Amino acid sequence: MCCSEGLVRACVFVANFALGLIGIVLLSLGAFYTIQLNQYELGIPEDYETLKFLPIYSMIVGAVAFLISFWGCWGTLKSNTSLLTSYAAILVVLFILQVGLGLFALLHIKNEDDLHQQLEQRLDIAFSKYNQTAEDTAAVISIQTNLECCGTTSPKWWSSVGLEVSPSCYGKSQQADAFGQGCIQALLAFIVRFAKLTAIIALSVSAIDVIGAVVALYLIKCIKARQIRKVYY
Repeated sequence: MCCSEGLVRACVFVANFALGLIGIVLLSLGAFYTIQLNQYELGIPEDYETLKFLPIYSMIVGAVAFLISFWGCWGTLKSNTSLLTSYAAILVVLFILQVGLGLFALLHIKNEDDLHQQLEQRLDIAFSKYNQTAEDTAAVISIQTNLECCGTTSPKWWSSVGLEVSPSCYGKSQQADAFGQGCIQALLAFIVRFAKLTAIIALSVSAIDVIGAVVALYLIKCIKARQIRKVYY
């Protein structure tokens, strides 16, 4: 026996609505951090180059989640068991992708000490080339402006290498009001925050995929039971 088919349909619609919202969140998160990481590209250590793919992965998973939510709604409206079966199958694949995204994100921050050390080496090189190459100068300005940091460790770094504090440390304010945080710590915090946020969203909402697949399969059972009753009664 099936419970009310209408109730099951409502559950599928709710799951699809949640799935669509999650897709938009992952898409937006990926797009935002793609832009941000491109600005800090010279600061990303070689061993962590795959960080650049994390927001792209997030956008792909988000796009799939958003599109499949419409698929599920259409199959439910049409009572099409073939569409609902493929919908459930894709949800299982999406579940695997989201778990993979979460683990991929956490993998990059499993050793924060190593990440900190490599960021230090990378930024020391970039900052030491300030006003020497256009690429490194632009990167330093971008990092200090967007992350609101100054020098590799603090504003004192500039005087330690015999240079005036970069104007990007204080913008339109006075030099005395320069950002207090060093850029190594600021960039580390940015990367860790992004990875944790992506992992939390991807792993926590992957449960919705399982719920959606189970409810869709149960709806298929209800639809087939109704069709059988029509034939015999």
